[in-house]
Amino acid sequence: MSAAAAVQKERLIETFMSLVRVDSPSGQEAALSDALAAEFKELGCSVYQDDIGNLIATFPGSRQGAETVMLCAHMDTVGTDVDIQPIRQADRITSDGTTILGADDKSGIAVILEIIKVFRDNPEIVHPTIEAVITVQEEIGVVGSTHLQKDRLKSSWGLVLDGGGPIGSITVSGPTSRKYTFTVHGKAAHAAIAPEEGVNAIQAAAAGIAACPCGKVDPELVSGIGVIQGGVATNIVPDLVTVQAMIRSRNDEKLESWSQKMEKAFQDGCDAFGAQLTIEKHDSYFGYLLDESSLPWQKSKAAALQLGFPFSTHDSLGGTDCNNFNRAGIPSCAVSTGMANEHMKNEYILIQDLVDSARWVITAITI
Repeated sequence: MSAAAAVQKERLIETFMSLVRVDSPSGQEAALSDALAAEFKELGCSVYQDDIGNLIATFPGSRQGAETVMLCAHMDTVGTDVDIQPIRQADRITSDGTTILGADDKSGIAVILEIIKVFRDNPEIVHPTIEAVITVQEEIGVVGSTHLQKDRLKSSWGLVLDGGGPIGSITVSGPTSRKYTFTVHGKAAHAAIAPEEGVNAIQAAAAGIAACPCGKVDPELVSGIGVIQGGVATNIVPDLVTVQAMIRSRNDEKLESWSQKMEKAFQDGCDAFGAQLTIEKHDSYFGYLLDESSLPWQKSKAAALQLGFPFSTHDSLGGTDCNNFNRAGIPSCAVSTGMANEHMKNEYILIQDLVDSARWVITAITI
């Protein structure tokens, strides 16, 4: 029996639906982390759980000196939705419409668990050692994989099961993400009696914001203003405003160029109204570009072609755990699990895509 043929559809579906029912918004993954640690141990894995809930579960290979391959997914779900109720329809799984589904990324976890179960139940299938890396807080800036002690990993390459689109599609590049906090310092005054004595921090910030287009301003760069805080009352000239912004780009030169434009826009806005500006910035994760000759690219391509899935590669302006693993020297790409409409209440996953994702990934690591 081939590894792909050993994937059990009904078991995989039940695993996925049971995972979805466990609440795990970002920062609230403890219950799921503990449950997964126990399940991986029952499957014969050695398990490391760090202080924020990341898991590394190692399932031994079936031959002496077997290579080690990482399979990664994240356990947190976007936003604050809880009490998710998965609904199995004829060809897909959805939520009940009041919440997200959480296929991002519990479909990835379900596939990883199914692959390990296949290896456990079919010892004749030759397979590598698997490092199942299940991270926390991915949705809020790949925090879990940033924190993870990546030097504990032995993998020579990896697949991150955290993508959408047709089965057979992989993401081969990701951006650097730069986050900004602009603090505009004005001067308070009575807005009715002596407004001329004040410096309106909101007006100064607004001038800076207006000069910073949001969205995909370039095929390789996206910019956004996400949070604005300031002001006390309508009868007080506001003296303090903070603006949180981000820039993501796969091109380092464009990132630096647009960073300078954004900083200048806020400085010009402050200068126009006599306000002062302080700038805090940091890169929360760093970009990567996978080489076509790399193992994750070649293995996922060979497996897709063997199974008859159309193989395609994509660039992304979104961050995944791939950013951190590639930076740590573990070549990795994100592979599709078939999730669709992620982060929305009409999110769904086709049952056949979920099964085919498991067939694809298990073939890629045993081919």
